[in-house]
Amino acid sequence: MTEQQRPVDGITAGGTTASQAPVPSQQGESLDQDPGAVPTELRNRMKFVLAAVLLPPYLAFIGWAIFLLSVLPDPQGTYEYLIPFGRLTGFVGALLIVVCVLVVGLRVLSKTEDVPRFTMIMAFVRIGAFALPGIAIGIIMPFLIAAEPRMWIAVTEPVDIDNLIAPVAVTYSMEDAVKILERRGVRPISFAWDFDGDGTVNQETVLPVATAFYQRLGVYNVGVKIKANDGRDRVIVRRISVQREVFAITPPRPIVDEPLHFSLAHLVDDEEEIAEVQWDFDSDGIIDEVTMGPTAVRIFSRTGATLVSATVIYSNSAQQKHEREIMIYAPDPLPFPITMHSQPEMLVSPAPFQTIFWVETEEPLQEVQWDVGKGIELKGERVGHTFETRGEFVVTVVARSREGDVARLTKFVRIVDLLKIPDLTFDGTPAVDMAKQQITGEVPLTLTLTPRSNLPLLEYHWEAPEATTVGSTVTTLEAIYRRPGTYTVTLLAQDPAGNAMRMPFRVEVKPPSSHIVIQMDPEGGVAPLDVVFDASETRIPDEDITGFEWQFGDIEKERPRTGGAVMHYTYTEPGTYTVTLTARTTSGKELTEHRTIVVRAPLLDACFTASRTRGVAPLGVQFDMACTAGNPVSVHWDFGDNTETDEPSPIHVFDDPGTYTVTLTVRDSSGVSSKKTLTITAE
Repeated sequence: MTEQQRPVDGITAGGTTASQAPVPSQQGESLDQDPGAVPTELRNRMKFVLAAVLLPPYLAFIGWAIFLLSVLPDPQGTYEYLIPFGRLTGFVGALLIVVCVLVVGLRVLSKTEDVPRFTMIMAFVRIGAFALPGIAIGIIMPFLIAAEPRMWIAVTEPVDIDNLIAPVAVTYSMEDAVKILERRGVRPISFAWDFDGDGTVNQETVLPVATAFYQRLGVYNVGVKIKANDGRDRVIVRRISVQREVFAITPPRPIVDEPLHFSLAHLVDDEEEIAEVQWDFDSDGIIDEVTMGPTAVRIFSRTGATLVSATVIYSNSAQQKHEREIMIYAPDPLPFPITMHSQPEMLVSPAPFQTIFWVETEEPLQEVQWDVGKGIELKGERVGHTFETRGEFVVTVVARSREGDVARLTKFVRIVDLLKIPDLTFDGTPAVDMAKQQITGEVPLTLTLTPRSNLPLLEYHWEAPEATTVGSTVTTLEAIYRRPGTYTVTLLAQDPAGNAMRMPFRVEVKPPSSHIVIQMDPEGGVAPLDVVFDASETRIPDEDITGFEWQFGDIEKERPRTGGAVMHYTYTEPGTYTVTLTARTTSGKELTEHRTIVVRAPLLDACFTASRTRGVAPLGVQFDMACTAGNPVSVHWDFGDNTETDEPSPIHVFDDPGTYTVTLTVRDSSGVSSKKTLTITAE
C-alpha cells in the first residue's frame, strides 16, 4: 500500500474503509503485508525462549530470598554467616531485574507506532506485576536479614514459671541477649530492671542477671533497658503471672544448714488475730512447731524439695492452711576457700545485740566489704556491729582476692522481743549460781546442764565456743573444760511467738586438786580381754610426776609394773579384778587410785558340721567342730554306735546300715558344758 493508499480516519483513498481493505492470507504472504514485521509464530517462540531463560533465575532468586527471610535474623547465630552473601545477592538481583525491565520496556516503547495504546499499557502492567515483587524483595530483604534479632528476657529460676506462687523469687537473665549483641560487635554496659512495670528502675546491674521478689499474686510487666557501647538503648519486655500466694521465706534461695525464716505477716491484716500457727516442715502430718505469731525459723539438713504447710488458727477459731514446696539448695561454689564467722554463732537476740563478724581464708585479699543491713556498710576482714532495732537483717560480705575473684557470703540476724523466764532453773552438774550467773569447778570441768521452766514450748540452745570438747548444745549442754581460766557460756531460749532470751554465764575453771584418773578401754568384756589403761588425765598441782606403778589384780601374775601413763594388759581368765595405780612425784609423794574391771567368761556353744549325713554303708564321715564358740578345754564325741573319741575333728566309719545320733560335748575351764547332736543315716 502506497502513502496515498494509507487509511485516513479509517477511509482509504479509493473510498473504502479500513475494514474493507484486503485481508492477508493466513500464511502472511499478502502483497500488502509489511515486509519488516516478525511473523507471529516466530514472535511466540521468542517469547517462550525469553521466559525459559529469565524465569528460572527469577524464581530461584525469589526462593533464596524467602529462605533467608525465614532463617534470619537468627537469635542463635547459626545462619548469620549468610548475611553478607544474602545482602549482596539481594541488591544485585534487584539491579538485574531493573535492567531487564528497562530493556523490555524500551523494546515495548519502540513499537508504539505499531501497537495499540491499550495493548502497550497491559504489557507494562504485566511486566510490572512480574518484576516488582522481585525488585521489592531484593531491596527490602538485605535490610531485614541484617536487622538485630529479637531478644527476650529468660527466667532461669524457678523452672516452672507457669505455676508461680507468691512470695517467690524470680531470677531473670539476659545472657542470650548479650551473646546476640556480642556477635554483632556490641558490648552491653549496664542493665536497668523494672520488675513490676511501673516505669521505675528497681535494680541496675552490670551482669545480665537479676532477681525479683514478688510478695503478692498478680500480673507483672517486667522490662529491662540495655545500655550498650554503641550509644543505643534497647528495651525488652515480658509478662510474668503469679497465680497464688502463701507464706514468705527468707532468704529466697534456701541453703542447706542455714536458717530459713518463714513469715505469714503479709497475708494477715492484724497479727493479733492469730491464736497460733502450726508448722509442718516435712509433710509427714506431724506438727513440728507451733508459734503464737506469723513467723518461724527452720534449718534444713538435706538438699532437695520439701513440702511445708502452715495452718493458721485465728482467735475466732477460723482456720486457714497454706502449703508451699520449697527447694533446698547446696551452697554455690566459692571461687576460693573462705569462711564467714560470727560471735555469737546463733544470731538471734533481743536488742541491743552486739556481734562480731570476720572471714578466714588463706587467699590474699584485696578488699573486704560488709553490708549489715539498712544501708550500713563496713570494711575490713573483722568488723563489729550492734543491732538496736527489731527486725531481720541480712549480713553480706563481699571479699575480693588479689587475683580479682569475688566471693560472696551471707548470714542472717534476727532481732526479736525480750523473753522473760522468771522461774528458770537448771538440772545437772555442777551447780549454777543464778544470782551471780556463774559456774565454778576444777579442771577437768564437765558441764551437763538442762534448763527447766514452767513456761510451755520453750526451745533452748547453748553456745560454748571456748570449751575444749562440746557434745550437745540443744536443750542440754555437754561440754568439758581442760584448762584453767575464765570462760563464758550462753543460753539462748525462744518461745513459739519468736521472742528470745540470751543469758550469759561466767565459767570459772580452777586448777585441779590432786587426783588420780584411771581410764579403761574397754571397761569390761569377755576373756581373753585386751585392755588399754590410761592415766594421762592425772593431775598433781605444783608437782612433776616421775612415773606410774600399775597392778592389774591378776593374782597369778601379780607383779607391779612401772611405766608411763598408758599401759596394755590382757586378762586371760574371767573374774573381777582390782586395778591399782600409784603415781610418784619428784618430791617423793605417792598417790594411789583403784578401779575395778569385770572380765566375763566366754559363752560356750557346741557346734559341728559333717561332710555328709546320708550314704551307703560302710559310710565314712568327717566331723569338724570349728564353729564351736567359747574356749572348750575338753571335747567328747559319741557316734551312737558304741564308739567314742576326744579328737577335735575326727573321721568315723559307720559299718552297718542304720540311723545314728552323733553327740558332741564340750566343757570349759569353769565346768560349763554344751552339747550338739546330728543324725547320720547309713543305708
